[in-house]
Amino acid sequence: MLHRIVSEFTNEQSLHDSFAQDLSELLDFSQKHYVSAAATMPTKFCVAVSGGSDSLALLLLSRGWAQKNGGEIFCVTVDHQLRKESLEEAVFVQTLCESMRIEHKILAWNSQSDVVDSGKLENLAREARYRLILEFCAAESVGIVLTGHTWNDQLETFAMRESHGSSKVGLAGISRIRSLADNVKLLRPLLYFRRDCLKNFLRNRKMAWKDDPMNDDETFQRILWRKKIASYSVEKTSELSHEIMRLGKMRNAVEMKAVVFLRTFCEFLQCGHAIIQRDQFLMEERATRMEILRRVIWNVGGKKYATVINADLLAKILDGKINTLGRCLLKIKKHEILVFREIRLPCLSQNHRIERGSVDLPSGSDGFVNKMNLFDVFL
Repeated sequence: MLHRIVSEFTNEQSLHDSFAQDLSELLDFSQKHYVSAAATMPTKFCVAVSGGSDSLALLLLSRGWAQKNGGEIFCVTVDHQLRKESLEEAVFVQTLCESMRIEHKILAWNSQSDVVDSGKLENLAREARYRLILEFCAAESVGIVLTGHTWNDQLETFAMRESHGSSKVGLAGISRIRSLADNVKLLRPLLYFRRDCLKNFLRNRKMAWKDDPMNDDETFQRILWRKKIASYSVEKTSELSHEIMRLGKMRNAVEMKAVVFLRTFCEFLQCGHAIIQRDQFLMEERATRMEILRRVIWNVGGKKYATVINADLLAKILDGKINTLGRCLLKIKKHEILVFREIRLPCLSQNHRIERGSVDLPSGSDGFVNKMNLFDVFL
């Protein structure tokens, strides 16, 4: 993939072919690794389009793929209503979709209904965006969402996280696939594409796009890094890209091992109680142990974001020096590690244990609210 990131496409067909290859790979990966994936290849796709060059290129490439492979494309544009131009941009996408006979819907976020802290506006807008998209997917029975993240976004994410002292797992950056909900997967088939290649693709099609003025707002850290990265030489960009891909492969290997362990050596009770086989746990590599605990605590504790577990924290947990973390109580026994919620509901009896490796909970049970991330592997 590295050669594609640092080189140009020779023609439009080669870009279409590369896109088709990446999307097919992501769909195959989803079918193979996600327990909640449908038995057959999905036929409905929701393409999130803002009107910018990346997402418009995604729409065109997705439409071409769907026409060839028999898929159905829906398009949504989220109007965050934070700028006076936002509705105009959403209507621009709607008009374009009408000309291509693609069903389109504008999803409006009323920021007044959420408590908006200006310092957290970017995060709140992202959460609102995915919440609205999930509501659309539920209404239309869509299980796959496509977004237009590119390698430029990946480089920016790496630079930002590195400046904050992120772990190696964090420096692996944006994943090509992740869960939005238990039955909705987010795919990023453009992640190995550069933004300038996509813009050239649109120029050759004589297609205009909308530039978000916030992309020049240097009050956002990402924009500062974007401008700095633009000055990097080809050699430096290539070096960074190689490192990100190396870290991505490392993260994927750790996650694969963690998922195998969770399916084999971890039991879950319906009330959100997890039992980890300690002897087997200690045989795993340290990075795998951190990932196993991170996932179990995230699911049992039910927090919105996973607790970061580093080597020092792991050692303190195993030594019994830390027994509360991520809304969980931890108890290290001779042959088991017990993880349960700090505020516990009456737990079900032993014969109500879920089959090892399963989190298919009865309707209405108070189970693992983040269960879609328990067995996920992020490519």
